[in-house]
Amino acid sequence: MQKHFINLTRVPERADFIAQEAARIGLADVQFFPAVDAQGQLPKDISPYYTPNSWKAYWELSATEVAVFESHRLLWEKCALENTDAYFICEDDILMSEALPATLIELSKHTSKFDLIHVDSTNVEYRYGKTENWADVIVAPILQPLSSAAAYVVSPSGAKKLAAVARRGFCDHVDDFLTRPDKNYCVFQLLPALAIQGMFANPDHVPKEIRASERTSIPALNRSISKGPISYRITKEIRRSLRRLLRKSVLDKRLIKLGGSVGITQLAEDLPSYLD
Repeated sequence: MQKHFINLTRVPERADFIAQEAARIGLADVQFFPAVDAQGQLPKDISPYYTPNSWKAYWELSATEVAVFESHRLLWEKCALENTDAYFICEDDILMSEALPATLIELSKHTSKFDLIHVDSTNVEYRYGKTENWADVIVAPILQPLSSAAAYVVSPSGAKKLAAVARRGFCDHVDDFLTRPDKNYCVFQLLPALAIQGMFANPDHVPKEIRASERTSIPALNRSISKGPISYRITKEIRRSLRRLLRKSVLDKRLIKLGGSVGITQLAEDLPSYLD
């Protein structure tokens, strides 16, 4: 399995951190992938596939959000083109469990079973299907978009699917895009999660280099964006409210009865706790 860490070349301190973190847990053969840089660019110039104002998941994205998406998309294209190994893809601000190297080796034996395995998590309640045991690696089907794209494994088949959909045009946060369920897309959460992004972890145990994200900490790269016309916003809110009501009143109870779960994802014991 190839291991790719996305890093802005103008932020070498993060590359140094993640190299040390990989060495600490014994994760070998790490490759650094140069992130697409939003600095000095307009969102429309960052990716040829960015299609704002098109009634997609969002009306517009910030320059940084488009650049983050494009960085991941280029790796999906690379994985799909090579069509040999699964890719472990990470951003450069994660802490990793010592159990991760052995788990990646095991997952590499099961690439025909999945398109994507989500490896990290956040302090939010999520809905998962009934767990599956793949030779002592526990995974659960993802039933809703998850709010992080900081660490995941994508198979060649998954990379082809993601790249193909992105090429048709995107206006979506990469974490939602990666984890949004679909009947032809096999996406799972690793249990427990074996990584956590610095900004979601207890800061007492997180180096200062990774406590904040450029997506939120640099105002010049994150100017206000349009949320769309009133008809678009009302439609989104109605769908969101109906989905929330249906889950609370019917779907969550049925899910738990069938062996699924609703709750905060457990982290590996050697990771920092979630930020309160």
